[in-house]
Amino acid sequence: RRDPLPELPDAYQAFQQNVSRQLARRRPTLGEELLVEALGRQMDDGAADAGAHRHVLAALAPWTAALHLPHIAAAGRADRLLKSLYFVTFFRGDAFPREMETMWRHIGHSPRNVVPALRFLETKGLEDTSSATAMSTYCLTAKRVCLYLARAAPQQSIDQLVYAISLRGLEVDYPPGAGDADRRNSGDDSMDMGSLRGSDGGGSIRGGSSLGRSNDRDDDDDD
Repeated sequence: RRDPLPELPDAYQAFQQNVSRQLARRRPTLGEELLVEALGRQMDDGAADAGAHRHVLAALAPWTAALHLPHIAAAGRADRLLKSLYFVTFFRGDAFPREMETMWRHIGHSPRNVVPALRFLETKGLEDTSSATAMSTYCLTAKRVCLYLARAAPQQSIDQLVYAISLRGLEVDYPPGAGDADRRNSGDDSMDMGSLRGSDGGGSIRGGSSLGRSNDRDDDDDD
């Protein structure tokens, strides 16, 4: 007779996933605090073995699907949540790529969540430019997150990335101090134009005098 014991862990995991989905659907307001707490524990290497981390991450996926990041961002709490998910992606992304992608793709399935998520990545990247180590971590993690979001919401992800890059490009081309230089250059141009107008005016006067003398000579010849 077949031994039922090896199937118990799989049955328990399936039960855990089912309960997590039901709770996330019935109590979506609990998702934010639950995710922050659970994700923080995932960054503790000594908390559990790899299998336990995998099961917990899989159980958290339904809660990310219930998130509404625009409302959380409006309340000023989005950075805390996204930072926890960001660092878990860095720490656990190589070991559990499927679970991490599922969490980010659940976020991206709601197109309204894409903009706050990508704005967080943009801000995080600007904060990490002072450290080479932090920048290396950022490039690895942000690239992975953008890929996950783009798979879930390609158009929204591309539009937001193009918009952000365009704004940064304008800041490079037109730095804050460029206005003074432009005004100085425009002032120099106005002076040059004034001198040119002055020389043109002098030329026209001299031309008029010559023309007057020529007319006088014509009058003498007629006499």
